[in-house]
Amino acid sequence: MRKCSGIKPDGTRCGRIVGASQSFCYSHDPAAQEARRKAAAKGGKAKAARHSNKISEIAALRARLWDLAEQVRRHEVRPGVASVMSQIFGLWLKTFDYENRQVEIDLYTEKLEEVERYLSEQRRASS
Repeated sequence: MRKCSGIKPDGTRCGRIVGASQSFCYSHDPAAQEARRKAAAKGGKAKAARHSNKISEIAALRARLWDLAEQVRRHEVRPGVASVMSQIFGLWLKTFDYENRQVEIDLYTEKLEEVERYLSEQRRASS
């Protein structure tokens, strides 16, 4: 079995197995560099935008929770009502986690499809 000739950032040789006609794995193949760069840029920009939106939504939620606490303190909202509202806010906050997980799954699926396309092209080229 052939192993990738690429060198990892720590200076050691990559240990991934490659096809008989290949010298590099997807991560180290110079021919795949542009595809890797595009995938990384696309994922990074989308993640940054989502992160920024989430931060502002979380800040807004914190402000609403503070207002709710103040309304309870001033006896403008009953504690039972505030408790239910807090539970709803908590569930809303949990949806961020679920959404983040789905986004990660989608990104990994897309990257896996790119790797599969690349390997398919390499197999066709070696045939």
